[in-house]
Amino acid sequence: MRRLWQEDTIKFDGQKGPLGRVESSSQEIVQGQGLSMLYIKESKSTRYFFFSNDSLFKMFIAFDKEILEGKNFKDFGAAMQTKFGKAQEVYVNQSYLGVKEKKLDHLLWRVDHG
Repeated sequence: MRRLWQEDTIKFDGQKGPLGRVESSSQEIVQGQGLSMLYIKESKSTRYFFFSNDSLFKMFIAFDKEILEGKNFKDFGAAMQTKFGKAQEVYVNQSYLGVKEKKLDHLLWRVDHG
């Protein structure tokens, strides 16, 4: 098992870390709010663990592009749902050359804390 080092952790305090300054387009990750992220590089993916005041609130897995070879995103999503259970499909509106359509953007798994 690999030991985790301080260099694997990024604090969202506006400072530059080993990955450079991490910005987010969502309202979920905000600089200077006690948030931090731990990342672990695995053989075919990188896992990102997001913390608020040292409590885990989100995990994100980014797979290396090689894992997608020969698959489209729907095929990949179906394989991930076989492994991790049913996910919520999240669509975005996009427009190309005046044609508007909804595009599957990502899959979301939520944990019920009830």
